[in-house]
Parts: sequence; C-alpha cells; structure tokens
Amino acid sequence: MIDLRPVADGVFVARTEPLDVNVTLVLGDDTALVIDTLSTEAQAGALREAVRAITQLPLTVLVTHFHFDHCLGASVLADGDRPVWGHPYTASELADRGRHWQSRWHRQWASAQPGLAAGIAAARIHATQPLVRDAHPLDLGGRTVAGAHPGGAQ
Repeated sequence: MIDLRPVADGVFVARTEPLDVNVTLVLGDDTALVIDTLSTEAQAGALREAVRAITQLPLTVLVTHFHFDHCLGASVLADGDRPVWGHPYTASELADRGRHWQSRWHRQWASAQPGLAAGIAAARIHATQPLVRDAHPLDLGGRTVAGAHPGGAQ
C-alpha cells in the first residue's frame, strides 16, 4: 500500500518500501503530475491506485533520473500516450542502455531482494520523452511546475 500524504495544497508525497524512495503527486486543473514511478510494475500499479484514490485527472509523469527505483514503473503510469518527461541523459540511458541496466540491477538485487529483482527484470522500459533540458515549465492547468535540471551530482 502506498500512502500519499498531503504536504501542501494539491501536493502529495509518499515514502515507499523497500528502498525508502519518495514519489510526489501534484494536482493541476487539467492534469496531475506524478514524479517518479518506482522500481517495478507492481509498485507502479499500487502507486496508480493511490493516485486514483485522490484524482481521476489524466496523468503526466516526470522521471527524475534513470535509476530503476525511479523509472521502471513509467509504462504503468504513462496512461497510454500521456507524456513521460525526463532529462536527455535519462532518455538516452533508458533507450540505449536500458536492458543493460535492467540486467545489472536484477543481478545486484537477486540475493538480497529476490521479489524486487524479479520485478526489475520483468519491467517494460519506457524511455522519457519529451525532454527537460535545463528548465521547462510543466503546465498542469492552473498550476505550473518548474521542471529543471540543476546539474550533475559532485
């Protein structure tokens, strides 16, 4: 179960297990923005249920980076042809090397978290597009979210 808790007007956050990843839901008048999609399609399905308990708005997704615990649920939350936003580096890693990373993550987690590893291996990779380069406003209708890339970690 994913517990999306209100943190501001129309903004909800959940911390999820087993990796203590947070996900965010931001409501606009026309669309809802889901920030990050978790590690597996099952986790993303639980997130989608939690989102649908709050809103029936069409979903737009923003993936913060290409690591499995933030992106592998995108195919579940993309609502068919709805946009999945991300940085160009995220898009290229998922499109060009997604299977490599998926295999690596599966091996990395197979002994410690076999259920998680199986979910990682089974997930459909959904590359981000359109792309957020430096900064890009995401218009949700009545609310604009500033999608921005502050630079790489040092």
